[in-house]
Amino acid sequence: MKRITSLLLIITLLSTALISCSGGGGKNTETETTAAAAEVTEAEVTETAELTAYDYLEKADYEGYKFRILGPTGQTRYLPTTVVPEELTGEIIYDAAFDRNKAVEDYFNVEIVYVDGVSTSNALTQTRSNIQAGEDAFDLVINSLVNSGTAASEKLFLDVLTIDNIDVTTPWYNQSVNDNLTLGGKLMTFASDFTCIFLSCTYCIFVNQTMAYEKFTLPNMHDMVLDGSWTHDRLADFCKSVAKDLNGDGVMSSEDQYGFGFSGTLAPNNETSIMQQYGMEQFTTVPDKDGLPQLVVNSERMAKVVEKLYTLYTAPDTLSKPPAWNDAIKMFANNQLLFLNCIIMHAPNYMRDMEDNYGVLPMPKLDEAQTNYYTSISPGSGMFEAIPITVKDIDRSSAIFEALAYEGHITIIPAFFETSMKVKYSRDEATTKMFDLLREGTVVDFGLVFDGGVGMSTIIAHTLSGGGTGFASRYASIEAKALEKYQAVIDAFTA
Repeated sequence: MKRITSLLLIITLLSTALISCSGGGGKNTETETTAAAAEVTEAEVTETAELTAYDYLEKADYEGYKFRILGPTGQTRYLPTTVVPEELTGEIIYDAAFDRNKAVEDYFNVEIVYVDGVSTSNALTQTRSNIQAGEDAFDLVINSLVNSGTAASEKLFLDVLTIDNIDVTTPWYNQSVNDNLTLGGKLMTFASDFTCIFLSCTYCIFVNQTMAYEKFTLPNMHDMVLDGSWTHDRLADFCKSVAKDLNGDGVMSSEDQYGFGFSGTLAPNNETSIMQQYGMEQFTTVPDKDGLPQLVVNSERMAKVVEKLYTLYTAPDTLSKPPAWNDAIKMFANNQLLFLNCIIMHAPNYMRDMEDNYGVLPMPKLDEAQTNYYTSISPGSGMFEAIPITVKDIDRSSAIFEALAYEGHITIIPAFFETSMKVKYSRDEATTKMFDLLREGTVVDFGLVFDGGVGMSTIIAHTLSGGGTGFASRYASIEAKALEKYQAVIDAFTA
């Protein structure tokens, strides 16, 4: 059904071309026009007549059905306000979410409602208790990456690859991420464009451009990114000699100036160090030839990552022990940090009134031999979706969600990414290009989502908070548990 529109257009174009062959002229127009028409491919026509979800979703009247979404409250500023916004506010992202819901509500005659899960942990508990009790309590579940992985491994969700109304190959799903979440040909939790939450929780490096280029006359870092020379060593070098005791009290504190800072503190659960690790192309797992996850974190590359990060995090230029998790973010907005490592959502959260110009950079490479730039998503704040196994009318629930994902793709994602992040909060064209690189290089692997609390995905944070040593002993102590956990998840998907 999804190709009908494209095929009809091809037939129309070919017919038009053949009819035009009867036209006169000195040239052999029949031969030339027919040859040109033959070169019209389905892909080219599809690009011209862009596919929509409504090309394959049958219009239906669901008579005011309440489409119930379960999710946590307060995990990000976009939950639950961009899931079910109550009214138009004039804020572009929220209004786009309102328009998304209204389009679907009008198309199917339904009402989108939010079932408050109170907190991330409570949302998982509520998901588990309702589904295990066989209750058809909600149509869609939104939860953090790690909690979604836990629930999926407990077989609480439907395999969306078996649902006719859902097509994860369309642009309104994150293909590469969902591929890494697919095991045994099954996909039970996934990333879509229904909301901007997943995108907003992407990690990056913010740079204070006024400090970098006017105060310290550093080389243009956007140019480095584009020519492939933006590396961790460059970042560390640029931080040197930036620290300054601004208030003159002889003690470095959150009132002073630093080269590098990050959201949170150097603790065993610090996400920033994990994102830096992924940025240096050291993932927790990679798929083997059969698509099954292989643990790869114990490597020579990881040893280099640990060394570089520990040196950076303990340098006098680095604010590694702020009093509160968001002190570094506030200091960056107050022009006290050269670099800030955090999720891109903090630009609209904290930097609207920042006087100095700022730019966005991808996570630095390990070295210039590394081909691509990579980043990842906050495991605690990033969100996946899933459809509970207790849904009674799968066709109805899946059709409504597919329409929501599509409408999010054409409304809320452009509002967040193109207008809000790239234009309103992005200060120049180069920063716009950096956002594109971030999205293209986002990696969420099996080990990050299905760790199950074993600690393999957070081993870098434990190592750094423990003094930069002890990686080998910690790895040895949890390797067997991690492999056992991975196998349990694989068995749950493949059974």
